[in-house]
Amino acid sequence: MSRLPALGIALLITAAACDRDKPASGPAAAAATETAATPSGRAASAVTPAAPLLPEAGGFGDAAAADPYRAVDPNTLARLRAEAQSTASDALIVRQNGKALLEVWFSPRHTPIQSMSITKSVLALVTGCLVDSGKLRVEDSVATLYPVWKDSSKNKITIGHLLTHSSGLDEGKSTAQIYRAKSFVDQALSSSLGSEPGTRYEYGNRAANLLAGVIARASGTSTEQATKQCLFEPLGITRFTWSVDSRGQAHGLAGLHLLPEDLAKLGELVLGRGRYGERQVLSAAWIERITRTPAPIEPPHKPMAWLWWRLPERTERVIDAGVLAKWTAAGVPDAIVQRVAPLKDKPFDSSIGFVQALRDVFGDKSLKLLSEEVYAKKLPDARYSFGRDVGTYAHGSLGQFLVVVPEQKLVAVRMRRPPKTRHERKDVEKSFPDFPDRVVALTRPPAAQRPSP
Repeated sequence: MSRLPALGIALLITAAACDRDKPASGPAAAAATETAATPSGRAASAVTPAAPLLPEAGGFGDAAAADPYRAVDPNTLARLRAEAQSTASDALIVRQNGKALLEVWFSPRHTPIQSMSITKSVLALVTGCLVDSGKLRVEDSVATLYPVWKDSSKNKITIGHLLTHSSGLDEGKSTAQIYRAKSFVDQALSSSLGSEPGTRYEYGNRAANLLAGVIARASGTSTEQATKQCLFEPLGITRFTWSVDSRGQAHGLAGLHLLPEDLAKLGELVLGRGRYGERQVLSAAWIERITRTPAPIEPPHKPMAWLWWRLPERTERVIDAGVLAKWTAAGVPDAIVQRVAPLKDKPFDSSIGFVQALRDVFGDKSLKLLSEEVYAKKLPDARYSFGRDVGTYAHGSLGQFLVVVPEQKLVAVRMRRPPKTRHERKDVEKSFPDFPDRVVALTRPPAAQRPSP
């Protein structure tokens, strides 16, 4: 299924089944993966030579530069490197206050990597260029750009809804339906309404595809060209590829391939509140909105901003009486409720630790029973509570991460190429879900460090 459930660990154990960011298959997909988009939106060979890893360009605002911060603990950094390597990462970058503390390629291929759903977060940045220039407003109805919706109930869907997973568009049963479509935008436009716009959270792959089309129409050029003009040229990003549909329209749900060091530049842009070097690329107000402002409707398992995720200082998961009561009311067999009884009221601050505890009580690495009786019914797997927000991050399946922690002047990137087998895609540990927490921990005093699960 392609929908993001209103729960947490389901995202990990069903990642392969969701295939939310799965690239298209077949010759067309291979071409899209190995080519770059030209201003016309058609594929063309990517011949730009590789840039040196992480040039020392700036990217921090004056206010940020004046703030105090704690130095990264070298032992914690070494543990992060080891954990990244053990989880089949292809690249790891950690920067603090504009300096590279760690920049590692674990694989010999130094070419752009599919960023998966980080593509959505990049589209949010590009939307900011159009808002800053007055070409778009988040309150605008999508129907102003796509009049086919003008006389339908979908005319209530705004640009803001596309940016907050609240458009109400029916996302279908699988992303396979999306990848079979000749036009991703037309498919989104023809999708039915599953709920009233702005009333329900529903992870929006089709909505993201439509946002890519909105950017093209509002800018008067292709999505790729708008992104180049808005972001990539000011940041010196020249080597990228973008998957396109049969009509030449860039995908919105996923498909943007970037070098890890260029993804880090986008993180520095966010850290600098829209400023990179001597240039204000995006307004500070827009960066504040998409990375720090809570979305009107959020999933219960992690704090959300506007196509970016908010990063709390801590996340705690507890299977309590309220969670079990919801299971029972929904008809979950008592035998399953009793299985998790040993975990009742026990807090977990690690995704992997929680998954492993569930595996232990069920005696099943795939958690098949839990998937069928809890996650398939969109029931919560735990009660989630969060500490204060300390940063923001963009995330794509397979464990693509861009993490920004402003108060500690940290930017971190972890990227992983799509594995060759389905078994590898399903490996929860290899997606490194605790990576954002590990980045936050880099500047904690040694006495406050939590052991890895």
